[in-house]
Amino acid sequence: MSTDRARINGQNVTCYFREEDVRDPQSAVGMIVRIAGMEGFEARYIALRDLDGDPGQDNKSRQFAPGTGEQEILAVCEGKGFDRLYLAGRLQDSPVGIGVDLKSFEIAVTVPRSRRELIGTLSQAVTQPFEPAF
Repeated sequence: MSTDRARINGQNVTCYFREEDVRDPQSAVGMIVRIAGMEGFEARYIALRDLDGDPGQDNKSRQFAPGTGEQEILAVCEGKGFDRLYLAGRLQDSPVGIGVDLKSFEIAVTVPRSRRELIGTLSQAVTQPFEPAF
Protein backbone atom coordinates (compact mmCIF):
# COMPACT_ATOMS: atom_id res chain seq x y z
CA MET A 1 0.00 0.00 0.00
CA SER A 2 1.25 3.47 -0.81
CA THR A 3 0.00 6.92 0.02
CA ASP A 4 -1.81 8.52 -2.91
CA ARG A 5 -1.61 11.99 -1.42
CA ALA A 6 -1.35 13.86 1.85
CA ARG A 7 -2.91 17.06 3.12
CA ILE A 8 -1.95 19.24 6.05
CA ASN A 9 -4.83 21.18 7.53
CA GLY A 10 -4.09 23.25 10.62
CA GLN A 11 -2.82 20.89 13.29
CA ASN A 12 -3.69 17.67 11.43
CA VAL A 13 -2.25 15.65 8.58
CA THR A 14 -4.40 13.35 6.46
CA CYS A 15 -3.00 10.64 4.20
CA TYR A 16 -5.15 9.14 1.46
CA PHE A 17 -4.60 5.71 -0.03
CA ARG A 18 -6.28 2.61 -1.38
CA GLU A 19 -6.15 -0.93 -0.08
CA GLU A 20 -7.14 -3.70 -2.49
CA ASP A 21 -9.06 -5.60 0.19
CA VAL A 22 -11.32 -2.60 0.89
CA ARG A 23 -13.52 -2.56 -2.19
CA ASP A 24 -17.14 -2.71 -1.02
CA PRO A 25 -19.25 -1.69 2.00
CA GLN A 26 -18.79 -5.07 3.71
CA SER A 27 -14.98 -4.95 3.60
CA ALA A 28 -14.96 -1.26 4.61
CA VAL A 29 -17.19 -1.91 7.63
CA GLY A 30 -15.14 -5.00 8.55
CA MET A 31 -11.93 -2.96 8.52
CA ILE A 32 -13.42 -0.14 10.62
CA VAL A 33 -14.90 -2.53 13.21
CA ARG A 34 -11.58 -4.42 13.41
CA ILE A 35 -9.61 -1.21 13.99
CA ALA A 36 -12.16 -0.03 16.58
CA GLY A 37 -11.41 -3.21 18.54
CA MET A 38 -7.64 -3.06 18.04
CA GLU A 39 -5.54 -3.27 21.20
CA GLY A 40 -4.48 0.22 22.29
CA PHE A 41 -7.14 1.95 20.19
CA GLU A 42 -9.83 3.82 22.14
CA ALA A 43 -12.81 4.05 19.80
CA ARG A 44 -15.15 7.02 20.36
CA TYR A 45 -17.74 6.34 17.66
CA ILE A 46 -18.35 4.88 14.22
CA ALA A 47 -20.39 6.97 11.80
CA LEU A 48 -22.07 6.72 8.43
CA ARG A 49 -22.20 10.17 6.85
CA ASP A 50 -24.59 11.50 4.24
CA LEU A 51 -22.52 14.33 2.78
CA ASP A 52 -24.42 14.78 -0.48
CA GLY A 53 -27.94 14.77 0.95
CA ASP A 54 -30.62 16.91 -0.60
CA PRO A 55 -30.91 20.11 1.48
CA GLY A 56 -34.70 19.72 1.46
CA GLN A 57 -34.49 16.30 3.10
CA ASP A 58 -33.37 15.25 6.54
CA ASN A 59 -29.71 14.32 6.86
CA LYS A 60 -29.46 10.54 7.00
CA SER A 61 -26.14 10.43 8.89
CA ARG A 62 -26.00 7.83 11.65
CA GLN A 63 -23.63 7.39 14.57
CA PHE A 64 -22.90 4.10 16.37
CA ALA A 65 -21.30 3.15 19.68
CA PRO A 66 -17.78 1.68 19.37
CA GLY A 67 -18.88 -1.90 20.08
CA THR A 68 -21.50 -2.00 17.32
CA GLY A 69 -21.16 -5.10 15.17
CA GLU A 70 -20.57 -5.33 11.44
CA GLN A 71 -24.01 -6.71 10.63
CA GLU A 72 -25.81 -3.87 12.39
CA ILE A 73 -23.78 -1.20 10.59
CA LEU A 74 -24.14 -2.96 7.22
CA ALA A 75 -27.91 -3.25 7.67
CA VAL A 76 -28.10 0.54 7.99
CA CYS A 77 -25.48 1.20 5.29
CA GLU A 78 -26.54 -0.89 2.33
CA GLY A 79 -28.61 0.87 -0.27
CA LYS A 80 -29.09 4.02 1.77
CA GLY A 81 -26.78 6.41 -0.11
CA PHE A 82 -24.20 7.07 2.58
CA ASP A 83 -21.02 8.74 1.39
CA ARG A 84 -18.52 8.05 4.13
CA LEU A 85 -17.81 5.56 6.89
CA TYR A 86 -15.77 7.07 9.71
CA LEU A 87 -14.12 5.90 12.92
CA ALA A 88 -13.10 8.46 15.54
CA GLY A 89 -10.89 7.51 18.43
CA ARG A 90 -7.60 7.87 20.23
CA LEU A 91 -4.34 6.05 19.77
CA GLN A 92 -1.43 6.58 22.14
CA ASP A 93 -3.29 9.52 23.72
CA SER A 94 -3.78 11.30 20.39
CA PRO A 95 -7.05 11.88 18.53
CA VAL A 96 -7.17 9.99 15.24
CA GLY A 97 -9.72 9.30 12.52
CA ILE A 98 -10.05 6.72 9.76
CA GLY A 99 -12.53 7.35 6.99
CA VAL A 100 -13.60 5.38 3.92
CA ASP A 101 -15.22 7.04 0.93
CA LEU A 102 -18.07 4.63 0.16
CA LYS A 103 -18.08 5.52 -3.53
CA SER A 104 -14.38 5.25 -4.40
CA PHE A 105 -13.26 3.21 -1.34
CA GLU A 106 -10.35 5.58 -0.82
CA ILE A 107 -9.16 5.47 2.79
CA ALA A 108 -8.16 8.58 4.75
CA VAL A 109 -6.15 8.48 7.97
CA THR A 110 -6.01 11.70 10.00
CA VAL A 111 -3.60 12.28 12.90
CA PRO A 112 -2.10 15.33 14.62
CA ARG A 113 0.85 16.82 12.73
CA SER A 114 3.00 16.27 15.80
CA ARG A 115 2.18 12.52 15.78
CA ARG A 116 2.74 11.62 12.11
CA GLU A 117 4.24 8.29 13.12
CA LEU A 118 0.73 7.12 14.00
CA ILE A 119 -0.08 7.03 10.28
CA GLY A 120 2.23 4.03 9.96
CA THR A 121 0.55 2.23 12.86
CA LEU A 122 -2.93 2.86 11.48
CA SER A 123 -1.88 2.00 7.92
CA GLN A 124 -0.64 -1.39 9.15
CA ALA A 125 -3.98 -1.96 10.87
CA VAL A 126 -5.80 -1.14 7.62
CA THR A 127 -3.79 -3.69 5.65
CA GLN A 128 -4.48 -6.61 8.00
CA PRO A 129 -6.24 -9.41 6.10
CA PHE A 130 -9.98 -8.95 5.98
CA GLU A 131 -12.07 -11.79 7.37
CA PRO A 132 -15.83 -11.42 7.05
CA ALA A 133 -17.76 -11.89 10.28
CA PHE A 134 -20.57 -13.71 8.46
